[in-house]
Amino acid sequence: YRFKRLPKKLQLQFVFADIELEWNQSTKSFSSRNNIGVAVCGGREVNKYVPGLIEIQKKSNKTNLQMYFEIGEEWYYFYYVGASNSMQACSSNEKYNEILKNTPQKKRQLQSEKDASSYSYKLASIHLKKRFLKTYNWDKEVVEEEQ
Repeated sequence: YRFKRLPKKLQLQFVFADIELEWNQSTKSFSSRNNIGVAVCGGREVNKYVPGLIEIQKKSNKTNLQMYFEIGEEWYYFYYVGASNSMQACSSNEKYNEILKNTPQKKRQLQSEKDASSYSYKLASIHLKKRFLKTYNWDKEVVEEEQ
């Protein structure tokens, strides 16, 4: 089923349709390595499964979230740190990275809905993404570099 017009309440950055999380004792987090059901991305209806990994980790009173998606030939990585209300992101899409990098610091604050807190964002280091994927033996590049 596709909407003729996406309802306003679903016009969000991400709406996931199907994620199976399991407890990972070694990282003390919930994680998923199955394909991720993406219903909405960037306010657009997608309704597709994409290869990806999501990790939700509770630390003290805050929650950290890491997400990695492969969409076609491109990948996207996001790391939200609840303690500082900050998001880091990077991609194989250089235009995306340039936008993050060149956005003035004063404009890097996103206001969330009234029930959620706002957060700031910046370009993530590629090493964060590699470390995250290495934890789950996901990144073929990292595995090949070590051999």
